Amino acid sequence: MAIFIDSQSHERISKKKKSYKMYLKCALDTLFRDVRDNGFWNEKEGRIIYKLDYITKDGKWVPDRNIEFRFAPFGLMGALYWRYTNPHSHQNYDSNMERYLDFLVRNIQSNGKIRDNNSGGFEHGIVLATLSLGSLVRSKLDLIKAEAYLQKAETIYKFILKNWPPNYIFNNHDLFVLWGIDLLYDAEITIGKPAEAQNIKNGISKYSNWMYTILDDNGLFQTGDFRASYHQRIMYPLWGFARAVKIINEKVYLQSIERCLDHVIKHRMEWNGAFLWHPPVWIYKKKSIFKWRIGINPFRNYFFECHQTFFINAVEQYYYGGGKKTT
Repeated sequence: MAIFIDSQSHERISKKKKSYKMYLKCALDTLFRDVRDNGFWNEKEGRIIYKLDYITKDGKWVPDRNIEFRFAPFGLMGALYWRYTNPHSHQNYDSNMERYLDFLVRNIQSNGKIRDNNSGGFEHGIVLATLSLGSLVRSKLDLIKAEAYLQKAETIYKFILKNWPPNYIFNNHDLFVLWGIDLLYDAEITIGKPAEAQNIKNGISKYSNWMYTILDDNGLFQTGDFRASYHQRIMYPLWGFARAVKIINEKVYLQSIERCLDHVIKHRMEWNGAFLWHPPVWIYKKKSIFKWRIGINPFRNYFFECHQTFFINAVEQYYYGGGKKTT
């Protein structure tokens, strides 16, 4: 069947592509631009900083150089995902990425724990995903480096299995570990370690099968986390859950993912496409003698740009897993 696109539609599509490319270029430049030029890159330490604070009084951006393993590694993870999946990606930032990956490696203890007492399953899942993507990117450029990142990722995976196994996750953020495990599987396959990949695939089956059992009627994961209705706590688990569909070939999961995405579009999306962070009042089930409780939060109207991308990421992984629904 031939599909004909009129000239006006073709022009609109071309403009959108140029616009997306422009925003991508701007985002990457900001992420790896030196802090002295209002960027997030700390050249001296070879890493992305925590944040930039705007001081209204002085009209300046002030870098926060605190070392943490959530937001900064998350930024690197996104850049590496672009580098790995985009056929038009370039090597302009490869040295920055490699330096930050090396920084992360130096901050992983021999047992796989991040050198940060405040880091939970979420942070370990992020660093696992980041090192796995680093291995995938470097596998085409430097196999020795790729294997070094993979070995460190394997130690994090073992630490995750001990501390956040299926049935023992009570915070939806920590379900993000499955996303990291999925990418670790991809890295094992790419490097050529079939036995290790099979073991990880078995782990993916255990996590995803358990996650399937805690889905509610709306396709939301109920771990006992009273903030399970928060937008990011809905989206994060979907990334790993959807990617697992292709790895373990469990197409039945796709129906649950569709139900979740439909629910979010119907009940959480504003007329202009913005997603509500969470409802102002919600009822949740608590593991206590009182069973049901009410959550109240006055900040429902807070808007976070990243929440838009979290939804897009979930949809992308849904299609990666074999999903077909478009409306």
